[in-house]
Amino acid sequence: MANTIGELIQKDIDNLKTQEFNYQRLGIIFNLIELRHKSAEALHKRDLFLDIKKMIFYYVGAVDESYYGYYELNEENSRYILEKIGYLNIEQQINVVELLQRKLKLAGFADEAEDFDKHISSLKLKALLKKLSFRNLLKCISLFSTKNVFTLIMAIVIVYVFYSIILLPAPFKWMEFFKIDYVSYASNFILNHFLNTIFSFSQIDSDFSLTPKNFAGVILLIFIKVTILILLFNFLITELKRKFKI
Repeated sequence: MANTIGELIQKDIDNLKTQEFNYQRLGIIFNLIELRHKSAEALHKRDLFLDIKKMIFYYVGAVDESYYGYYELNEENSRYILEKIGYLNIEQQINVVELLQRKLKLAGFADEAEDFDKHISSLKLKALLKKLSFRNLLKCISLFSTKNVFTLIMAIVIVYVFYSIILLPAPFKWMEFFKIDYVSYASNFILNHFLNTIFSFSQIDSDFSLTPKNFAGVILLIFIKVTILILLFNFLITELKRKFKI
């Protein structure tokens, strides 16, 4: 007679207690996680988070035991670990991957721990996007910009687009925040507008004039300049942390 999922889960739990090495426990916990993940019963899924955290301890322990020749830290094994972690919700995934990083660093695998930085950033972006608000949008842009030089440039482009849009002619008088004097670069207004704002945003010297008409205009300009500084500062700090393994 075939065993039920509950019986198979209990069998794996019992087997874990009899193993001497972490690489042995790791094989069993992989199977246990699969059983819990595939089970339709909430009771079986309840301890999935705890088992995946145990997997991290066994994984790092197995890597530390690699001199036995049974297990090693490589890209394929890391992908398999992340696949199991992916069974959790976003917040739990962030928690577990950060735990994995800490344990790897403590075990003397600082370079390998760093390889998970981008994965954590991606998870945090997903978490912020799920709870999208103006505040979280700013956090998303800031987090996105720290991935690499390309994403930093993309984040700055996003800020520029926002800057250029708010400088377009306001449809209502109460929405006029700036007095703008354009330089004529093109006969088409939209093209000329973007050329002027690109030069202004890039701090290239031109006769383009932008003067806030009220307090809201001042705040908007300060906000944009501070955002750019924060993006650059965050990117610099992140790169220094990666370089010096902080």
